[in-house]
Amino acid sequence: MDRKCFLAANWKMNGSLKTNKELVLNIKEQITKLTNNKIDLIVCPPDVYLEQVKNLLDKDIEYIKLGTQNVSFEPNGAFTGQTSLDMLKDFDISAVIIGHSERRQFNNETDLDIAKKVYSVLKLDDHIMPILCVGETLAERESGETQNIIRNQITKVLDFLKEKNILDNQKIMQRLVVAYEPIWAIGTGKVATAEKANEVNRFIRELIQKISLELSDKVRIIYGGSVKSNNALDLISQPDIDGFLVGGASLNATEFVKIYSHMCN
Repeated sequence: MDRKCFLAANWKMNGSLKTNKELVLNIKEQITKLTNNKIDLIVCPPDVYLEQVKNLLDKDIEYIKLGTQNVSFEPNGAFTGQTSLDMLKDFDISAVIIGHSERRQFNNETDLDIAKKVYSVLKLDDHIMPILCVGETLAERESGETQNIIRNQITKVLDFLKEKNILDNQKIMQRLVVAYEPIWAIGTGKVATAEKANEVNRFIRELIQKISLELSDKVRIIYGGSVKSNNALDLISQPDIDGFLVGGASLNATEFVKIYSHMCN
């Protein structure tokens, strides 16, 4: 089945009013001739810049959508420093990154926390796409534990969604995007070979097939981990890689648009 490609820029904790403006305007200028309605293109700035980036995108938000890097599963309350889904919806976001390895590592997010966040996005909104990040460390890969780690991370989320009675709802579940991000490749310059990345993405698709063959054909499974213009074409040519979650390279307009251009072929 032909799945719509997906490209998300994770700016992480980078940016300023000045550099954000330069980056967004440069992306818009360079991407105009390449605009492809077969690609969901998302930029995810830090929350404090959501309004600025939303205004910079302006009418172009139809093909360059706004996302964010995290969300609380709580609707409101005494949760200092957290941001609720309803707050984010005020900025017309289209996607939210959930369970990134840096959130798991530095903010001690558990599989249950991540499952609750995925559920809150799928249940409480009818168009926002949760980008569920999964991945293994270098030690886990070298010890042959990759599939066990990925299976555990995916299963914890799917089991929670089943418990909440939405796992069988195709309309809701097809908004889910899964990002395979091997931790050892994030920001290191190392990247899984196209074949190895596709092998894990295919494994994720097979896990979803156990739930529903139809759903496994619709859910987009993307790759992240030192994605650059010089490896993007090989990666996107693989049958089970439906796009990318890009970190460092997304902070360079020319490099990011080159990645996008490889996906247009």
